[in-house]
Amino acid sequence: MLDVKFLAAGSNADEAMSFICKLSFNLINESKGKQKIDIRCQNIDEAIKLDSELWINPKDSFMPHNLSNNRSEEDIIEIGYPGTKFSKNNNKILINFNPSLPNQLTNYSDYLQIVVEDNSVYRGEVAKTWKECKTMSLDPKFIK
Repeated sequence: MLDVKFLAAGSNADEAMSFICKLSFNLINESKGKQKIDIRCQNIDEAIKLDSELWINPKDSFMPHNLSNNRSEEDIIEIGYPGTKFSKNNNKILINFNPSLPNQLTNYSDYLQIVVEDNSVYRGEVAKTWKECKTMSLDPKFIK
């Protein structure tokens, strides 16, 4: 069954990006680089910014990554946004930096929803995603 976690990742997008970089690094180390990670952003600008951030954060680390439309087999992390397609590998981890629930979750073992605690529109959209997960009989957990 899909493991669903909603992760508090700061109070703004920049804090959330830094959190995503550290989270990705930790996930790669835990799996010894054997599990692929997809990161779903809200738009192309956010994806490009995250792509740049992953080259420098965490400091002194290297994580093979690329935008979905430029991916190679060596990339552990794919960064996408609505309209792009992730590779069809199974047993991947999805880090969702988009507040909306993705259409397709079947290729994933873990679904990690990023929660920006901005007390605004983003948090409201994530609350809808939580309810959708419950409707789908998933068992989401919130981790602060």
